[in-house]
Amino acid sequence: MVVVILGMLLALALAVVVVALVTIPAVREGDTLLTAEGQERVADMREKVGASR
Repeated sequence: MVVVILGMLLALALAVVVVALVTIPAVREGDTLLTAEGQERVADMREKVGASR
């Protein structure tokens, strides 16, 4: 059981490293992480959260 848990943690760590290796250079080049639609949705959610406070 411990081997399975350690394997899952290793796979998760590897996935985080791969995502970081892809996103960090993209952000440095000025690329956004979200599409235009995704950015609009985040802005809408921030407005809703701000209005509810």
